[in-house]
Amino acid sequence: MLLVAPLLAFGSLPPPGEVAWGPWYELRPFEHPPGAPSVAGELDLERELGLMRPGGPGPSLTRDFFGKKRIGIEWRESEARATAEDPLGDQVALDLARGLAPEMRENAVAYLYRTIDAPADQTSWVLLGSDDGMRLWLNGELLLDVPVARPLREGEERLLLPLRAGRNHLLVKVGNLGSAWGFQLIHDPERMIALRYEAEVAINRAIDRGVEYLLSTQYPDGSWNYMTHEYRNGQTALAVYTLLKSGLAPGSDPVQRGIRYLRSRLPRHTYSAACELMAFGATKDPGLHPDMAAIVELLVDWQMGGFSYPQGAVDLSNTQYAALGLRAAALAGLSVRSKVWSDLAEHVLSFQHADGGFGYQRESPPTGSMTAGGLTVLGACHEALAENDAMAGRVKRIEAALEAGVEWLRRRWSVRTNPQGDDRWVPYYLYGLERVGALLGTARIGPHDWYWDGAQVLLPLQGGSGEWSTAWGEAEPNTCFALLFLERATAAVSGVAQRTRARSYGADDPAAPVSLRAAGDTPLTVWISSFGEETLRAWAWPAERGGGLRVVRVEYLVGGEVVETVPGNPSRPPGLERWAAQLRFPAAGSYTLGARVVLTTAPPETREVVLETAPITVEIRDLVDEETIAYATDSTKNLLTDAAFTTGASSAADGHPPALAADDRLSTCWLSADQEGAAIWVLEMKRAVRADTVLVTQARPVARDPAHAARFTRIEVVVNRRAKSSIVVEATPDIARKTEIPLGRPEIIRHLEIRILELVPGEKLAHAAGFAEVELQLRR
Repeated sequence: MLLVAPLLAFGSLPPPGEVAWGPWYELRPFEHPPGAPSVAGELDLERELGLMRPGGPGPSLTRDFFGKKRIGIEWRESEARATAEDPLGDQVALDLARGLAPEMRENAVAYLYRTIDAPADQTSWVLLGSDDGMRLWLNGELLLDVPVARPLREGEERLLLPLRAGRNHLLVKVGNLGSAWGFQLIHDPERMIALRYEAEVAINRAIDRGVEYLLSTQYPDGSWNYMTHEYRNGQTALAVYTLLKSGLAPGSDPVQRGIRYLRSRLPRHTYSAACELMAFGATKDPGLHPDMAAIVELLVDWQMGGFSYPQGAVDLSNTQYAALGLRAAALAGLSVRSKVWSDLAEHVLSFQHADGGFGYQRESPPTGSMTAGGLTVLGACHEALAENDAMAGRVKRIEAALEAGVEWLRRRWSVRTNPQGDDRWVPYYLYGLERVGALLGTARIGPHDWYWDGAQVLLPLQGGSGEWSTAWGEAEPNTCFALLFLERATAAVSGVAQRTRARSYGADDPAAPVSLRAAGDTPLTVWISSFGEETLRAWAWPAERGGGLRVVRVEYLVGGEVVETVPGNPSRPPGLERWAAQLRFPAAGSYTLGARVVLTTAPPETREVVLETAPITVEIRDLVDEETIAYATDSTKNLLTDAAFTTGASSAADGHPPALAADDRLSTCWLSADQEGAAIWVLEMKRAVRADTVLVTQARPVARDPAHAARFTRIEVVVNRRAKSSIVVEATPDIARKTEIPLGRPEIIRHLEIRILELVPGEKLAHAAGFAEVELQLRR
């Protein structure tokens, strides 16, 4: 039996008990090292923790101490004031800086103590906040260590207190680096429910913004850019998996382009193969099972007990992803032999240290991210082998290892840092905690609610564009890790309800003449949601106040053109009528909507009045664009993919050499230097190829900012230096689409020169233009 708590829905609370909370006592200030956010240094009071066992006498509240600057201090009852909402005054924020001179409250620590009397053994959720770092002990046991500099935010930590029958002792230590200094503990169920609701709203908003960021960084061929030279399919597979887990439909354009891009080439690395299995499995599409079966064969062939890149020594990071990929295949109904899981478990068990932690390799010291990885692998193996009687002995060893690993995480609990490891991997570590919580079916690791704690850390770290990044950047993978954590993606595989992205647009504005709203995708439903207060006063018929306005018709516009007209009935007030319509679009992309409402006024001077809504922008994604979706597999038709050639250019911007315009990736590009004049790109074949079409894609150095660099509008193509037969073409206006140059007939191409003749300046790089990819195809 695994020693973990049952999985609870976010925000669920145990039944309240009759608990008596004693008043707060304060002991302050003590000296603290300057600039140190951690309050781990043991002071004299902590020698009394043995007196704070369940039922014990607790600390001596009459004892004197030497505080900061050797000034004598003693325990004092807190001066927290009662309010109507908090008659005991024990849940307000405690101002620990009050009454202290600046030199006494800076670089200082305070202790807070209170008793909690419980009629029986029970648990109690509390919400905590502190300025700055804090530690918390219950009955002499350290439950929480927060080594950060931060302002006090209500309910930033969520902790389950395991109360014992009788008297319990709560001790808190709070540090201060300077300025404000405070602490708060909330144990009121109603306030906790309100804060939970606020957090859920914030989490949903953060997920929406994170999804928008990922969508904005996808390239026209369906790929994402991060480390594509090392792992062509890796980030794309991870992003597609994340979008599916975040509620995008499997048939949506971004997902379909990503899937087709992945299917065009088999993965060559463990990370990529595993993430592809997860992405394909998340589509629930049986048509992808043959692709999944082929990747499973690759992974099994690469297995050496555990997994590597597949070159080099086995490591736990590759191994955990392989386990997740194989699990996705098994959940999709594909066969993964018991021996694969058994060998995997045996190998990973050998990575576990005596203290329960796991390292990157056998000889590596344990870290939080790798311990979460080891538990993930063993959790997947346990899931696969638990019903196999022949594996009973192995399953018991796995269970013992899981308990030891969870205990390692409990003793070193943190969601702000990667325990004992590199903080570059904090988002990766948090996603690891999500997998541990889901695979082991636990809402808590010790007294810690891993989801609440992690969400509270992730939300303020989200960037202005919806991304999550670290000091090392890496926004694309870190955004995926954050979204998968917030969506609890692994649990969703196991049957926990998954949030559906019901995308809506517009809002009611009482100050506007009329408000327009829309929801859905393909089709998109649009409707008139309300009329403004002034509009109703001005145009409602005198005897019909409250009954609405008499509408002749509503015209819906896309890009300023009327695309749908819904007739009204001006012979009567409309009541709850909203004149809804469903719109369909020719292709995926952004569209600007508006509506025009024609009213009839009251007699005797009956006339028509036209009201217009403010425009709203919608994103259509579930409609597959057949032209651009073909880009995902264009690399299989590109004659340069396996050819030998060299490239050159008249100039090149830093980091964008000419070779990147022929590297089989739309996510990289050649850019000319940021200067005026016609830039030239040259291809010299080492072995000629026969082609009849040249395709050129605009450079897009920043995926989510198409106007970052200049854009070419006219180019000249010269084949084999034959200037007399040069071809001048106008560029396709849409930066996401390729400009095609038919050569008229098949040519044996030895030399290709493309000259940029005209361009539209960029916003950041005014005159730097270039190509994401130049392709040669033979279409007949």
